[in-house]
Amino acid sequence: MMKALWHGTYFPRDKRTKFSERWRSSLDLNAEGVPESKKIILTEFTLAGMIDITKDPDYATIYDKMRLFPMSKHDANIDKRLFMQYVNDMTVQLTWRQKTVQQHNNMFVIDAAYEVSGALRLHEDRTDRDVYERLQTRLQAHVDVIEKHLCNKAEVRRQMSLLKLVSFLVPFLMGLRRKNKVPDMSRLLPQLTADECKTERELPPMMLAPDFRCPNFDFGNKYFHLHGGIQIDIEGDDDILEPPEVIVNHYNKIQLEATERLAKLTEPDTFQESYPMVVKELGGKKYYVFSMDLETYYPVSPPRPLWCHSFYEKIKDLKPKRLPLTDIHMHEQFKRRYGYHQAIKFKSLQNGLRQAAIRGLVSMFQTLALHL
Repeated sequence: MMKALWHGTYFPRDKRTKFSERWRSSLDLNAEGVPESKKIILTEFTLAGMIDITKDPDYATIYDKMRLFPMSKHDANIDKRLFMQYVNDMTVQLTWRQKTVQQHNNMFVIDAAYEVSGALRLHEDRTDRDVYERLQTRLQAHVDVIEKHLCNKAEVRRQMSLLKLVSFLVPFLMGLRRKNKVPDMSRLLPQLTADECKTERELPPMMLAPDFRCPNFDFGNKYFHLHGGIQIDIEGDDDILEPPEVIVNHYNKIQLEATERLAKLTEPDTFQESYPMVVKELGGKKYYVFSMDLETYYPVSPPRPLWCHSFYEKIKDLKPKRLPLTDIHMHEQFKRRYGYHQAIKFKSLQNGLRQAAIRGLVSMFQTLALHL
């Protein structure tokens, strides 16, 4: 939803997933991803369920008070063209961090916070300070809209609550792994389906119709993928506090209720439409409570438990087979992206490493790093 607010176009996930099965064949894409069909591309997307984000009642007025400098229509069009010139170098990130982490025995009480930020991934040779500030101003206007309206919808608020939990579990499970502890897979809820785990790159792209109200983007009759992502701060604060006394006094009762609920939810051959969590009200605040069983990880060959072994085997299969590149291949890649003169400049170790890091060119970065 953050990306939908950022671009002004919305595709309900269930409809977008269904469209992913047929959009390439429907538009008759060739090997280079160019549609060869005579169909009107925008019509295909709108019939599949894509809408202007402001058609959703929860987001109907989000662009009404967008903070942009007042300017004439002519200047606004110039500003928009400038924005579109660098649009692929911009992104909006949702960053989660832990505000407080409290611990009593094996019980953790957490509270996370998030912030939305924009990033311009521009090399200093590609722009000047005036252009950078103009782009940053327009990007910040989008960030303000997202921060203010992201949680307007109830379903998004639920997803943000889940992300609050995930932002703690990521560094927590990483820490457990160092102590040779991993979750007991037999005591977890059923896995998500493949469709529910699809990433942005696996889903169909989006489009903007001329009457869509987002004032910044103008891709014409071309489709595009959404720019943005989620980051989790895994460093955090080293200070772990003791929970309030009212929580400590109810520790045994909290543990018992959470364990009993976990046992009920993980009963074999039992399917449930929903998995309600224990909710405790202590000291005037409500807390979600859940339990996670752990088992010992043995770093032998193959690793035990066996699901860890299958995980590492999958990672091995996904590793690139042709890294690092040869110097000739690396130069050809730079030349294809930036032209001959820039490619010559990037042959320098310092310039090449810097550009590869800025643009996320992993293979080139690895090749150059071997020369350090």
